[in-house]
Amino acid sequence: MPRVELMTPFPRFFSFLKLAFSLPGLIISFYMKRRKAVKRFREEMIACGMPPVEAKELAKMYSFRIRDLLKLTRGFSKV
Repeated sequence: MPRVELMTPFPRFFSFLKLAFSLPGLIISFYMKRRKAVKRFREEMIACGMPPVEAKELAKMYSFRIRDLLKLTRGFSKV
């Protein structure tokens, strides 16, 4: 029969702290990668012959912001 060990409060607390301190770095990294992708998308549209004004408007609609990611995770917690 497999042995099941429950986490004591201290390791659980330290895991929570690790997650809490890594979260700002993850958010900044996500923001920078998204920003780079939007810029690349806009440049590609302009290179394909689209007017810069229209390319900028399309780039504004580039989806999946941090706000969307948080809504997605909240949706998983309700399940």
